[in-house]
Amino acid sequence: MGGGGGGRDDADGGVNPGNNLHVSGLSSRVDSRELETLFSKCGKVQKASVMYDPHTRDSRGFGFVTMETAAGADEAIATLIGHELHGKAIAIEKVGPLLLSGIYLYS
Repeated sequence: MGGGGGGRDDADGGVNPGNNLHVSGLSSRVDSRELETLFSKCGKVQKASVMYDPHTRDSRGFGFVTMETAAGADEAIATLIGHELHGKAIAIEKVGPLLLSGIYLYS
């Protein structure tokens, strides 16, 4: 039904709660487990994934983290932005309501 508003409906009919984060500037040595461990200092992590090239299996230098709550995502941004991981400073941004089914869509 629809109303306008700040979020887009997800597959379950709910609105994206703002707990999805795009993490860039990752060293090729960072894996999903290490990303989850780092972000768990700021709250419960539902999922952490480093993106890999499907052909070479090399890290693409970015990943996604889904925190349990939007407050956890805000805490992660405030605490970890610029954090050095394997000698590289990471950047963190909230992924807006366009992250659906694990696919990042550019607006």
